[in-house]
Amino acid sequence: MSAIRQRNVALILARELAVNVATPMWVWDESGSLVYYNDHVAAMLGITNGGFDISELGELSQFSPSDLDGTPIPTPELPSAIATGRREPAHREMTILGRDGVRRTLTVTAFPLFGRGGAFVGAMSVFWQRDGDSS
Repeated sequence: MSAIRQRNVALILARELAVNVATPMWVWDESGSLVYYNDHVAAMLGITNGGFDISELGELSQFSPSDLDGTPIPTPELPSAIATGRREPAHREMTILGRDGVRRTLTVTAFPLFGRGGAFVGAMSVFWQRDGDSS
């Protein structure tokens, strides 16, 4: 018999929020594993036909994140990694290269999630793509 990991209520509620909004959002657990993403995230990353195969924060480098001046952003400095690793909110404007070959300019806000008693349980990130700003 295999053990089924029970998710914290804060992660469940974050997922429920992401399911019901038209804004790209994803949710990470305390170890940096992807718990949930909505379809809007897949579209923003240029992923089609169910090809979403990201499961860990370390895999985000495949999107070549960079500052607006073109300076590469190391994975630990991405908002999702900051919210998960340092357990503090983070906000940043950046560009990414989608799997479809389109470079997109995004604004990302990530924040840690805490359960009862202040226990850190994960992080949630919200994305906004600049209108008409892809090349």
